[in-house]
Amino acid sequence: MRYPRSNCRSCSSQWSCRVISRATCKTRWCKIRLMASQATINKELADNAHIKIHTYPGRNHAFARPNGDHYDSKDAETSNARTVAFFKEHLKDK
Repeated sequence: MRYPRSNCRSCSSQWSCRVISRATCKTRWCKIRLMASQATINKELADNAHIKIHTYPGRNHAFARPNGDHYDSKDAETSNARTVAFFKEHLKDK
């Protein structure tokens, strides 16, 4: 996913849907610039009730993929539970 260079807070204020994101930054593609961008995104979107970002420090890409090279059972369980709870809350019949 590419984030626009515009202000995240102003563009996200127009969103009417709920968003959940899990962020990791211990990957071979993650550079200092990307880590700074993720910190900015987290800060700017923190007050938006439609968006929930969960960060998993020290985790690598695909940490929640069973049998993957970077699988971490504890954080995978936490991440999956958060995702299921999010779906139950926001995808239920109204």
